[in-house]
Amino acid sequence: MAAPQTETTQLEASYRKTKSRTIAVICLYAPAVIALGQSSLKATTLPERLLSLAMLLFCVELARMARVDLDNIALIQPRLKDSQAEYSLLKTFRLTLLSTLVLELLGFYGTWVSLQWGGAIVLFSQLWFNLLAGIQLWPKQAEAIEVFGPRQRIPVLVANAMGLILLSLWTVETARLELAAGLLALVSLFLLIKYIGATIQPSSTQPAQTIDETIVSEKN
Repeated sequence: MAAPQTETTQLEASYRKTKSRTIAVICLYAPAVIALGQSSLKATTLPERLLSLAMLLFCVELARMARVDLDNIALIQPRLKDSQAEYSLLKTFRLTLLSTLVLELLGFYGTWVSLQWGGAIVLFSQLWFNLLAGIQLWPKQAEAIEVFGPRQRIPVLVANAMGLILLSLWTVETARLELAAGLLALVSLFLLIKYIGATIQPSSTQPAQTIDETIVSEKN
């Protein structure tokens, strides 16, 4: 009986830590979300409103993914004590994630100065992550780490590149409405595919179990 108790205690400690991470993510991303929301309502031109809305949707999604990835790392790391190779992969993933979060935040706060360049930094951060991450994390499965490199991420990389191309053309004032509408459509399509696809994928590939759910299942 002692072993389950110890494991549950460790999970409860992880739960407390994840609450702290959640608060940190909210504090870091919330000002950008608020500013982009205000910009989407108060922008003087339609292209600026559409671009602000696209960045707002992306900011909310990336904030959510930051929390998910950080939680997944916390769940998986204790299981890799006997696997140096997998631990090294996870360490590289964590460094890539943290550097990506820094770039994301620079970009979102940069939109206060320039929507174009701030958005470009955000999209570059996604290229950076998808080129360097190398793995996906599945804490709910026996094999928690899956090799998932640039080749497997080609559709996402193409979408990131398309977004950068659209923003690079922002200086063409006569095309700004089409460019902003295209970027908003690209972000919306990405979110639709991601979340509609998640509802129909088989249980073996469902998103990872949260720390909250893990604690409950261990206690039961």
